[in-house]
Amino acid sequence: MADDLATTLMTLHRELSQNPKLDPQTLGALKQLVGDIQRVVDSQCGEDAEDPSEPSDHTLGERLTAMIDGFEKEHPQLTQTLSMIAERLADMGI
Repeated sequence: MADDLATTLMTLHRELSQNPKLDPQTLGALKQLVGDIQRVVDSQCGEDAEDPSEPSDHTLGERLTAMIDGFEKEHPQLTQTLSMIAERLADMGI
């Protein structure tokens, strides 16, 4: 499950590097979200000690859903990738 998520996160990184249509603020928010997701996944897999300053799983889900809603029309490929990440997180109970 975590391997599928890692693969999808790599896909998102690639898409973000190839998508010049994103404004800097949106790109920064997406990169922050991806970093937060990676930290939570790493802590779930026992790779990092749990950090109390990490965002809650609930907050990550809300932020991811908001990103998906905002991208649906203008960025369909990013929307698809973000949706796959959301599904994988849900499958992991995050």
